[in-house]
Amino acid sequence: MKRHRRLRFKPILVALGLAVAAVSTTYIWKPEPLTRDQILQKDDWTPDELVDTMSRVTGQYRKRESRREIFRHLRKQLRKLPEKKRREVMQQSLDRSVAIAYQQWQTMPDEAKEKMVAAMEKEAKKNRETVEGLSKDRKEEIRERLESPEGKEWMNRMRQHAVSRMTPEDRRILAPVVREWIKTLESL
Repeated sequence: MKRHRRLRFKPILVALGLAVAAVSTTYIWKPEPLTRDQILQKDDWTPDELVDTMSRVTGQYRKRESRREIFRHLRKQLRKLPEKKRREVMQQSLDRSVAIAYQQWQTMPDEAKEKMVAAMEKEAKKNRETVEGLSKDRKEEIRERLESPEGKEWMNRMRQHAVSRMTPEDRRILAPVVREWIKTLESL
């Protein structure tokens, strides 16, 4: 009789064990980020892989040219997705990358924040100067992208993150960088 009862619960225990294994694999065990070469060689991406990789790239690759090359490749992969899924992937990767960056920001000592802001301001000035030197046609192309539904959505989400996550002190510290970004947008 007891043996019969154990056999009845065995499928439930097996299913429960598989569920626990799946959850722990999905949420606890995270694969190592791909290297630049692995990203550029990969042509078959799932939406989850795109979200994970896109959200890591900004913080992982400091050299602008490497980031550009990687994002160019990832954009090609995104275009393979249906529009609705593509927008979801973009939103999720933006949300995740902002969350990661802000989490890192919160744990930084003040000196590190000051160094980071100085580097960001320098980079923002360089970007502005680059944009100012672009042709009228290229500026128009960028402006159209920013004014597209996706561009507006991206700007709104960034604004939302700034308001909901950042403290007044964070906003004060980052103000010089934001001023440069505004000048860049105005130069378009």
